Amino acid sequence: MVNIEYTITKDIGIYLNDAIDLIISGGQWSSKSYVKNTITSSEYIVLATHNKKLIGIFLAKNKLKFKDITYCIGGLLSVNEEYRNKSVGYNLIKLRDNSSNIDLFIATINPKNEISIKTFLKSKYKYHNDLYYNTNFYERLYYKPISNKNNLNIKIILDNIINK
Repeated sequence: MVNIEYTITKDIGIYLNDAIDLIISGGQWSSKSYVKNTITSSEYIVLATHNKKLIGIFLAKNKLKFKDITYCIGGLLSVNEEYRNKSVGYNLIKLRDNSSNIDLFIATINPKNEISIKTFLKSKYKYHNDLYYNTNFYERLYYKPISNKNNLNIKIILDNIINK
């Protein structure tokens, strides 16, 4: 079994260049300057390392407020090809979901990126209006997940955030 370490940080430090290369290698982004700016301006970063080598990264960009909800529109989840299908992406998402002070995490995913979509759905994210969102925020803070009314409430919140 591979010993993978997961860390949440604000400062990527020595992993910056490796993170840029890892994200670019995923094929969704090609601009190193865009990726570097996104990494360095992120609210926080979840890293996966093996033997001090970066093998996965998940960023949470732009912490925002809407009414009494703190939310992040996320971006840039990438896992080294050698470590895919070993739950690294799933673990990065779950660590982020379970250890932040952000109520709602919203991910935008290219519709052609089937691997990321499957990973987010496996992580129990829901889909609405081209956005994937975590549901644990209302379970922890706002609603008891006992009816379809709760799904309507989250869709109203997402629509308000989108149209803000």
